[in-house]
Amino acid sequence: MCSMKKKIRVENLDEFTLTELKEIYLKEFKSDPPKNRSLIERALTYRIQEKEKTSLKAKHEKSLKNSLLKENSKKIDYNLSVGQKLTKIYNGKTYEVLVAKDSFVYKNEHYKSLSKIAKLITGTHLSGPFFFNLKGRKNDKN
Repeated sequence: MCSMKKKIRVENLDEFTLTELKEIYLKEFKSDPPKNRSLIERALTYRIQEKEKTSLKAKHEKSLKNSLLKENSKKIDYNLSVGQKLTKIYNGKTYEVLVAKDSFVYKNEHYKSLSKIAKLITGTHLSGPFFFNLKGRKNDKN
């Protein structure tokens, strides 16, 4: 085995001989390396990055934390009652949705979200509560 004087980093993998890369691969993965240098370098690049666990830039870390907070935030209750009918006039046509226990019924089909129904009606992604004018009726659940 050769002596590894050079620090193994992604940016200097090309400085190692194929034999050295194979030795590093064997040490890291405890299995025979591929014959192709490119595949060895890709695997080692992944392993180096995995070990370094480089931290996220502050803006990305903040974005990730915010999305986790949103994921864990309270659901919004629009004070809808089972059996209630939501009516929307769109492009001169009247659309009706019935509120069921855990879904919404549109054209005799059950949907988990109003947004899916709004997309079916408009052909574009929209907020269902916005489309059905529910945004001013919300109350946070406790």
